[in-house]
Amino acid sequence: MLSSFHYFGSLPPELQAHIWKLSVRPTKPGVQVFSLSKSSIPDLSNRGGTAVAYLSAPKWAFGPTSNCPRSLRDISASWTRNNPSTYLFDSGLWSACLNSRKIMRDNLHEAEFLVVRTRANHLGDTWLDTSGAYASRHRTIVVSPREDLFILQLDHPDAFLWYLRNPVIPSETPGGSPQLRNVGWQYNPAWATSVRESPWVLSLTYLCCYIVYGVKLGGLETIWLINYRLKRKYWVQSEEELNEPDSRIFEADGFRFTEVAASDDGPWDEVADDCDPHTLADFIEFVELLQQLINHTLRSIHTQVGKQEINIKILACEPH
Repeated sequence: MLSSFHYFGSLPPELQAHIWKLSVRPTKPGVQVFSLSKSSIPDLSNRGGTAVAYLSAPKWAFGPTSNCPRSLRDISASWTRNNPSTYLFDSGLWSACLNSRKIMRDNLHEAEFLVVRTRANHLGDTWLDTSGAYASRHRTIVVSPREDLFILQLDHPDAFLWYLRNPVIPSETPGGSPQLRNVGWQYNPAWATSVRESPWVLSLTYLCCYIVYGVKLGGLETIWLINYRLKRKYWVQSEEELNEPDSRIFEADGFRFTEVAASDDGPWDEVADDCDPHTLADFIEFVELLQQLINHTLRSIHTQVGKQEINIKILACEPH
């Protein structure tokens, strides 16, 4: 702002503060994309359950796709490239000037946000000291572990197998992943086929292992399955539907995820190619079976966390 608008410093302080406030990310739930990278700890069993992963910059692009959920893996991403995360909305305000930094600090007192300073490839080890100066190779980001939707790209999908097989509860370490309430997972239509044609698929094992890890670490409440093939029908809401609570919405740069009820009799339908055998009924059946499996898995864990419930819910993607 100061370099592109040379007269900004001549504006009245009240107007400058108002402009900075308009640049702060909205407090409504956002979408945060990270890569979940494997720790360098060689032997987890000798560390008493130390956290096995840390959040780092996304490795590939994320966003609306067609029927091929792996197509975006060929497009690289970083903290700032091909990244629709909400944490980029106001990250520049931390280093713009003292006034913009003060606006950010004041805004954080009004809601539960976590402020972290990125390193070259992963999150810093400590909470941000908002009074210091920052090197250009660092970036400061703000997330809400309680409200935002976190999209996790697994560098090593088998990193959580150890926690499924062992009763140890992971302990949090500096730079480790925070306790996230809402985690998004991109749905693969082949998963519905596996329910009938084969007992399981490896990617689902990884998902279940992460759920167990998230429950043991603490905080995880909902796994949101993102189905890009869900589209709105032409639908006139009944009076009863108008009185229902609003759907949960998570907003990113250029699109948003909207909560969808697990029902094939509603305002959403699954749109696919004519030759695609997967249907909305198959998807809903899969969601229900996955919920049953997770409930059974958590009950079989011989720790206190086995009493916690995890909800499996659905998200559709819409432009905005």
